[in-house]
Amino acid sequence: MDRHEERMITIMKTDKLPELQRPVWLSLESLASPVPIRELLSDSVFYPASGLDSDPMMHLGHYFWSFVYADYGYSPETIRAALGAAKFAGYELIGRRRVSEDEVSLARWNSESGGYLEGGNNRAARERGTPPFADWALLVRDYGSDKPRELMSLLFVGADGVTLFKKLYVESGVTPACVAIIQPGDGAGDENWTDFRDPNAYLARAVMTNPAGSPRFLLHGGGGKAEWYKESCWPVFDRCLAWPLERTEEAAPGNLIRRHREGALSLWERTA
Repeated sequence: MDRHEERMITIMKTDKLPELQRPVWLSLESLASPVPIRELLSDSVFYPASGLDSDPMMHLGHYFWSFVYADYGYSPETIRAALGAAKFAGYELIGRRRVSEDEVSLARWNSESGGYLEGGNNRAARERGTPPFADWALLVRDYGSDKPRELMSLLFVGADGVTLFKKLYVESGVTPACVAIIQPGDGAGDENWTDFRDPNAYLARAVMTNPAGSPRFLLHGGGGKAEWYKESCWPVFDRCLAWPLERTEEAAPGNLIRRHREGALSLWERTA
């Protein structure tokens, strides 16, 4: 166990994070059945503008079963190669399949957005992005004799994060347990069409006004100085549970040696 994992476990136990029981739907056999969308979204970690960043799974994989990643800048081939070539966040791919339009209506959602979303122009994002897609993968992490193997669900959706949250979480009547806002782009037009860090912008408003409720946790971070992430980007998450949490990445495909990245993460809880 490395230093940041030990610190996380101590803090989370102190704060009595509920220990979630492994859900019935989380099994290799479930890949042959329709995607259990509502169950998969419940108590999930939602990561918009995720790229292929494995840090949320590294830090939170002991506590949450389901991760939902959203990024319109990646092709299905890139995602499948990344998951299949090496261990992702220390997890090994044991099964994956494409999610059909009948299960998650990505093409319809993309068309309905029309390039504009509540007054914000996301046309450039839609034009730069690949055609929308979703892949559902199951991964496992083996700790040897110290702990039982951890099975993890990862739904990667090639779509805009705001649109996906509204269409997937809000319309399903579900809220995630945690939202990850990690170096998402600054809304300048060359990265992301809106600033996910802005507590008054589109994503924060969609998340915090969800009729199903608001997430309990926020994972915030990025590159640069660790001190930049000592404060919560969304002030409603006002209780700091952990800072700084280190950022790591695989040195090379297939190489399990990990190196530190510049920057840091912080974990926050909403107390009101």
